[in-house]
Amino acid sequence: MTIKEIETLTGLTRANIRFYESEGLLHPARGENGYRDYSKEDADLLQKIKLLRALHVSLDEIRALQKGERALSSIMQEKIRELEEEKQELARAESICRIIQSDHVGFDDLPSERYLAKFDEAPNLESDALPRVRGPIRRYFARAIDLALYSLPIDLILMLGFRINTGNFGIIGATLLGFLYFGIMLVTEPLLLSRWGTTVGKWLLGMTLTSADGSKLTYADAFERTGLVLWHGMGFGLPVWDLICQVRCYRACNEGKTLPWEDDSVLHLKDKKRHRVISAGVVYALLITVTALCQFYIALPIHRGDITAEQFHENYNQLAEYHDILTYKQNEEGQWVSENGNETTIVSDYVDISCVEQDGALKSVTLQGDYLIFYEGELYLCLNAFVLTGQPQYVFNDELLYACDAITAEVFGEGQLNLENFLVTYCQSEEGFTVTIEKQ
Repeated sequence: MTIKEIETLTGLTRANIRFYESEGLLHPARGENGYRDYSKEDADLLQKIKLLRALHVSLDEIRALQKGERALSSIMQEKIRELEEEKQELARAESICRIIQSDHVGFDDLPSERYLAKFDEAPNLESDALPRVRGPIRRYFARAIDLALYSLPIDLILMLGFRINTGNFGIIGATLLGFLYFGIMLVTEPLLLSRWGTTVGKWLLGMTLTSADGSKLTYADAFERTGLVLWHGMGFGLPVWDLICQVRCYRACNEGKTLPWEDDSVLHLKDKKRHRVISAGVVYALLITVTALCQFYIALPIHRGDITAEQFHENYNQLAEYHDILTYKQNEEGQWVSENGNETTIVSDYVDISCVEQDGALKSVTLQGDYLIFYEGELYLCLNAFVLTGQPQYVFNDELLYACDAITAEVFGEGQLNLENFLVTYCQSEEGFTVTIEKQ
């Protein structure tokens, strides 16, 4: 059946039918032409929904009936009780209306307290409130997209400009970085809300913000709102406290309560169309992909292709910082240099790393020393600084780490490992060890 035919059959309007579809109560089939094809079962379902809505059954209750989570008899019993209470309230309201009418009072001299005292309990005025968008998951997802956008410029500067691996930050460093993200959010978000009434994340998911009177927020009001979101909703990213804040706000939002930052603003939801969630998911995935590509880039050596020994040492030092492995680095002669710049003599306490060039290009790197198991970090860095110059696919797999494990696992022994265009030869004995990484 077409939409027009099912309108005629059920007596429902097209807007009604589309609404029930958007709420997930109705799932019509699609024909080859892409148009909806309603069945007799769809018509029967719409008639059931029409009846239940006429009996004041909520959409959530109908959804629970469809899923078998509620029994119709129990819902009918609840409706009977609710209707009886409503009937009593209407009868009470009718009697008070008659008293006011017989008293011949006007609005200006209306003795409201005297008439309010005639109610058995305070009137329920919960419906007389600004509309609240619950949807805590939708709102959290919008916030996640926005925060990813606010943090992206800082991440790009740190990774592409300074090749800093933010994954090495400890709790204090990560918290300070979070403060920087929130600082950008505190400046940018009020500007977006005051100019356009939405943010990128909210816009993608069909949400807008206005003041209580329907006008746009001023920058000052939006700034105050964002500040309250950061403290009450996100705990300024402070460990543990942020999780407590998010759980607390999730529960409050799910229960329809007013959140701390919503006193002077109203969040509006245009619709719950599926394409909004899909587009938001695509944007969020793109943001994550951009960050991952930047991470891939800074995990590679700064010098690629045919490199010199000096460039190898620069690669080594850069990757030592990226992986946060060593406190000692190498200068261009291969000497160990402490963080304060003082050169140290290469003795048994440090592995000896030597390079061989051929026609101006690095041909091989050799590690020599005592007890290789203590120098697994140096071996791993040498593999990264040399092998990754020609094989970038090793960045996001563990083959180089497996190679280190295989070599250091043999306390006494020798062998070879092939890493595509590189051959790793190792030999360990009681006198020490030698590992050579040779470009083929």
